[in-house]
Amino acid sequence: MPYAISNMISVEVYLIQIGFAILIILIACIIVYRLANVRKKLRNERCISCSSKAKLHCKTVALEHFGVRWNALVGSLLRGKWINGEYYVYVEGLFCSNCGVELVLRNISKWKGLSYKQVWQCPKFDKSYERPKLYLHEEDKIIEKLVKAQL
Repeated sequence: MPYAISNMISVEVYLIQIGFAILIILIACIIVYRLANVRKKLRNERCISCSSKAKLHCKTVALEHFGVRWNALVGSLLRGKWINGEYYVYVEGLFCSNCGVELVLRNISKWKGLSYKQVWQCPKFDKSYERPKLYLHEEDKIIEKLVKAQL
């Protein structure tokens, strides 16, 4: 009788190990499938977002969004030539829509210093522009998408 119980326990342990192995294989397959889809999307987009300004750029796109003016540099990868339609987009900065001066980020206290609100401020005319609440800290990514849509 004790031998039968130990055999049943070893069978249960074996089934649990097989279950974990199947689960790990399933998770690995899902990860590989997702990575393949991301790679496929990146190949189809043919657009690169740059975090640093490149020396060569083909054109400058100026657009107004979130109440301020944005400049985006669009360029190619090699010496001004388009390679298979690939290009990069670099968001240069945000500027005052009235005077064209580059805006600075300021914290304005609300409720007697208990909380802060971030605004863009023109140093020349001291005019403040509200930052969007929905895309806070992702404004440049939104501008990159708008520039990509225009191209």
